Amino acid sequence: MERTVIKIENEILDNTVIMSTDIGYGDVKSAFILDGKVQEIIFKSNVQQGEALLSQDDFIIDGVNYFFTQEASGIVEQGSTTKDSDLHRILLYRAMYLVARKLKKTNLNFKIMLTCPLYSYKADKGEKQLKSLTSKKKGIKINDGVNTYTFNILEADITPETVAACYVLPTKIANIREDKIILCDLGNKNISMIDIDGKPNIAESTATTTGMDHVKQRLLEIAKANPSWNIQTTRDVERYLKNADDKNINKEMFNSLDNDIFKDVDTIMKKLGSKARGAKILFLGGGSVLLESFIKDKWNSENTYFVPNPVTATVRGALTRALKKFKI
Repeated sequence: MERTVIKIENEILDNTVIMSTDIGYGDVKSAFILDGKVQEIIFKSNVQQGEALLSQDDFIIDGVNYFFTQEASGIVEQGSTTKDSDLHRILLYRAMYLVARKLKKTNLNFKIMLTCPLYSYKADKGEKQLKSLTSKKKGIKINDGVNTYTFNILEADITPETVAACYVLPTKIANIREDKIILCDLGNKNISMIDIDGKPNIAESTATTTGMDHVKQRLLEIAKANPSWNIQTTRDVERYLKNADDKNINKEMFNSLDNDIFKDVDTIMKKLGSKARGAKILFLGGGSVLLESFIKDKWNSENTYFVPNPVTATVRGALTRALKKFKI
């Protein structure tokens, strides 16, 4: 798997822009080029049909009112269990809109690299999700109460989330072509692990059915039984995990993690068998930020690494793939 270095001379040509988008259950992340540099956009996966335009966070998309404020329901709350739902398509349109605003364009053509979970890619190479998200390609209309935007999707492709991150690994951490690597993506809904030995082994990759949302809820239950911890919400759990270090790791929380998310990782490592021995384990995803101290305490291994900018590594890697695949 060769590392690709691409020089960006024009981010827009003939009103066409290349972007990548990772539509997660918690956040939507997009990346594109502006002034020769990679730019990132992150927003919550909150979207809901509304009655009328109330603010600039409210859109009319193809004649239907939507709003995206914090008060809007998250896609999971609305029963979205797959990434090929209409709600995900609306979130993609919002990402396109935000890119257009950054580029100060009201008419744009897009070439988009999307991401999908490993299990979706293994099932049908992400085709169902790709087809759903790009079901409308021409004349996508968005009105934000100030301007009307018109978008076309000229080309689109899809790549597994965890594989995309391979394209932004610093050489000081890992050499994709030479090192034995296991990428572990700690996401909101599942944990994905993929073996890389010269190239990604998608066929033997593994994804769990639970992720950080489940872990945070379990930790909240433990914390509520201990009022002195002053943890009442999942946000409090997140704050605690972020501030934890080797000196103040709560053993009860650690034991819960050890019997939950770390147990899943250990089980997958055992399945990989000899492939895992001597391999570098690279953690990414939002969970790797929250659990960094706990992961170090659990494995304490010189072969354990954390991918830089782990929250956006996937979308940055997808952009690198997009720039290699698409031409403008």
